[in-house]
Amino acid sequence: NLMSRRHDIEDFPVYYYTGSYRQLNEYVAVQKEKPKYIRYLNQTVCADGEPVFFFVRKINDRVVLEGLTIYGEQQRCLVIPDWIDSIAPGAFKNDEALESIVLPQKLQEIGREAFSGCTGLKSIRIPDGIEVIEPYTFLKCWNLEHVQIPEGVKKIDNYAFESCYDLVSVAVPSSVVEFGQDI
Repeated sequence: NLMSRRHDIEDFPVYYYTGSYRQLNEYVAVQKEKPKYIRYLNQTVCADGEPVFFFVRKINDRVVLEGLTIYGEQQRCLVIPDWIDSIAPGAFKNDEALESIVLPQKLQEIGREAFSGCTGLKSIRIPDGIEVIEPYTFLKCWNLEHVQIPEGVKKIDNYAFESCYDLVSVAVPSSVVEFGQDI
């Protein structure tokens, strides 16, 4: 029930899993070495958390989250594990069910449009390692109310918060020295 697709990056395959979580455990149990590219998230904000499989790739010693699959009910609350270094552009784009997400403190990059169209998202805390909020990152997050931006962010790029109609509070630190258009 596993089907793989290889990236051209340092023998770091991304596996797309199509079976049940029990079958995944059986597959992993017979492997000589446990695969590091399939992870099951068991720490979740929601009590009814379903298995979550992250699709990642490795680029220059950084683990980049490209997307995820959730089996069972759609995940409304999600904790991204601390072994993720970056979130790829568009990784959560148009995920309307996502209401809450906890990002790892060591996160170094959030790609453009990463959360664009996440209309259910209500609040987010940007981790300390982020220096730029990329273009369109939170575009059309209509229900986004609160954003915490840490000291250290230097730039908020074009349209980063465009069409966030319910935005009540954004704490912008003094470290932000560059603003894009129509943020």
